[in-house]
Amino acid sequence: MKYSFFGTLYFLCFLAINTVILAQEIKSPSEFLGYQLGSNFTYHHKVVEYFNYVASQSDKVNIQQYGLTNERRTLEVAYISSPKNLMNIEEIRENNLRRTRLLDGKPDNEDIAIVWLSYNVHGNEANSTETAMKVLYELANNYDTKYDQWLDKLVIILDPCLNPDGRDRYVNWYNQVVGSAPNPSINTLEHHQNWREGRSNHYLFDLNRDWVWQTQIESKQRLKLYNSWLPQVHVDFHEQYYNSQYYFAPAAQPMHELITPWQIEFQKIVGKNNAKYFDEKGWLYFNRETFDLLYPGYGDTYPTFNGAIGMTYEMPGHGTAGLAIETEKGDTLTLNNRIDMHFTTTMATIEACYNNRLSLINEYINFFNSKKDQDTYYLLKTKRQDRLALLMELLDNNKIQYLVPSNFKTIKGFSYKKNELVNVVLDTMDLLVPLDQPKSTLAKVLFERNTKLTDTLTYDITAWSLPFVYGLDAYQVKGKLDSRQYHTNFSKAKPAKNPYAYLLNWTSIKDAQFLSAILANGFKINYSTKSFKYNSKDFSAGTLIINRVDNEKLIPKFSEVLLLIADKFQRDLVPVYSGSSISGMDLGSQKINFLIKPKIALVSGEGISTLGFGELWYFFDKEINFPIDIIGVESMSSIDMNDYDVILFPSGNYRNFEDEEGFKKLDEWIKQGGDLILFEEAINGFVGEGKFELKKNDKEETGQAEVILHPFEQLERESLKQLIQGGIIEVEIDNSHPLAYGYDKQYYTLKNNLETYQFLQDGWNVGYIPSMDKVIAGYIGYNSKDKLNKNLVFGVEQRGEGKVIYFVDDPVFRAFWQNGKLFLANAVFFNN
Repeated sequence: MKYSFFGTLYFLCFLAINTVILAQEIKSPSEFLGYQLGSNFTYHHKVVEYFNYVASQSDKVNIQQYGLTNERRTLEVAYISSPKNLMNIEEIRENNLRRTRLLDGKPDNEDIAIVWLSYNVHGNEANSTETAMKVLYELANNYDTKYDQWLDKLVIILDPCLNPDGRDRYVNWYNQVVGSAPNPSINTLEHHQNWREGRSNHYLFDLNRDWVWQTQIESKQRLKLYNSWLPQVHVDFHEQYYNSQYYFAPAAQPMHELITPWQIEFQKIVGKNNAKYFDEKGWLYFNRETFDLLYPGYGDTYPTFNGAIGMTYEMPGHGTAGLAIETEKGDTLTLNNRIDMHFTTTMATIEACYNNRLSLINEYINFFNSKKDQDTYYLLKTKRQDRLALLMELLDNNKIQYLVPSNFKTIKGFSYKKNELVNVVLDTMDLLVPLDQPKSTLAKVLFERNTKLTDTLTYDITAWSLPFVYGLDAYQVKGKLDSRQYHTNFSKAKPAKNPYAYLLNWTSIKDAQFLSAILANGFKINYSTKSFKYNSKDFSAGTLIINRVDNEKLIPKFSEVLLLIADKFQRDLVPVYSGSSISGMDLGSQKINFLIKPKIALVSGEGISTLGFGELWYFFDKEINFPIDIIGVESMSSIDMNDYDVILFPSGNYRNFEDEEGFKKLDEWIKQGGDLILFEEAINGFVGEGKFELKKNDKEETGQAEVILHPFEQLERESLKQLIQGGIIEVEIDNSHPLAYGYDKQYYTLKNNLETYQFLQDGWNVGYIPSMDKVIAGYIGYNSKDKLNKNLVFGVEQRGEGKVIYFVDDPVFRAFWQNGKLFLANAVFFNN
């Protein structure tokens, strides 16, 4: 073979550079950090430094920063593979996407598989990141030819910490409370985290429930990268409580019916290989229990529905374990023990992937290229286009394709709401989601009306059908349909000449975002309490009215400033030139109220659900960008409650206010004009004699109850008959009440608890379940269904000049239940 002079020179330089790199001995984590790995928890910035250091010393490692957390910590992955593969990393990525049909072209026949390893999604399960450093070191070194063989045929993507904010919150706390040596006694402070702990992210969201919804910044940035690769295998490393044993695949039932036989089979292959090494070391483990593959928001199910073998591994330890803890057997579980176990399953899994890489690739190609449901679509319809826009944002984030009808047409479709075949008219404003597409499996999982359960003993909610999440009419339709790509039809408004006022129909959370922005800019706003018609256009109760006379002296260039904000939020303001309407009421009517900018307090602290608090904090701070005060529950007795118009009690217990003195103070504030909003379990402490008027829906039983005998081994399953596991239920809505402005007369709630309350006798039953036959989807225990009959869901009780607002069900569940968010906005803005 002939070489040109410059080609030979390049080759010699490349060889010299790599010889230098190979000659350098990479420091181990212990050598780099200055302490033995496993003797301390490592701060996130030191982990990042170590990863960058190894990449600078090894030709087998590249680093990519893919984002920043809320607290500005680095999110990054390491690509670990052979030098040749890393030089061609972009070609390998694109070829892998061609296997999925998400990228045009025929894939090459290369036998390189992609394995993605995710550590520390729960910040206080802190062993995982320590393990990640050890995995990186072992694979980047050059002393084991077996690893070189693996890396020649695998690209390993290693994310050392999915939740840096939560991890550092835990590590900082632990280092503050531990002594010069860890104390393994469970009684000591280092094993009892404070209220915020470290499991969740900055806004106290569980990132391992957020994969598909991508509400949080960490998830959004990570899933953008993940969907640009779509690996064949993904492993999510966790910890569970310290007296448990190690869990690895295969997973438990229920498994979603769309999971393929190969995906199930490879879990068994990996499990067998993991078990081999655990058996050699005498370590205890289990599988096929507890951790199922159903809910799509997890780090195992989401990859599975995207063609991968998705697996969860659970190590005993958790945030309770610290550096060392005494187990119930009298043994001491150390951080070193935990690192060894996660390291062992990591390497055993990589080995299984290498040995089965050809099958992994071939079955992966089959997953994306097998015959799909041709000419089958999900059809989404609504008069409120914002809801479709929010859905399209979710579909875009998950690379699910959608179209719009090209023309009007009447067809047959299976109605989600009526649960039957009906005639439906296609409209060019509708949305079509075809099932003949690469992301067909994920689309089916998300849009299916009712998920099939092979076992009722499941780990999370059992219903999440997108049409109900977004409040849309939905149909499954079949047949050839003329369609086209979606194009936005929003156009910026031009300032009107001397308008009398601008009107905005109140229909979605985007209107609440706009309202928050114009309040921040000092606008004075009115809202209608009745529907009316202006210039042949209908305006519903809740319509925002921004009068020129109220604002032009306060805000120079009133129209220009207002329309600039409207453009930002894509709000279609309607200019009007008279205060007289065609029907309903005029703009000076007494049925139009002035909107008072509320001063809001959100209570936090011990006894309160961190997840419930986090949802509300995130809603105000990030979703509608409205300022609130966060008040510690222990400080509530000393503050002047009259500083606030609205106080929110997230789900939890409030013993300081449940006693006679605390309740009296709270009730006096309400009667003087305050609005108290109670969520879920927070309601419990304020019902009963001497409290608010709401009453529990306890059914009195008379006579001898029938005794049904069950074996003890069936206790867990029998208890499920008393439970609700995230079921979707139809709710009747009084949309004439301010709490329900912008809603239809039906709403679909996600019910996660069996707390039941009677209708208010002296108040407004704004949302209620009229009968027990309103269950739409999800698991509702056999003995629970009759308890749903005639139950309050959303209610308002007037007390003096103020009121108590009850949210029995969570309207903003995990920030993904989009159709409930307007209830919360109504509760705080339409409060007079």
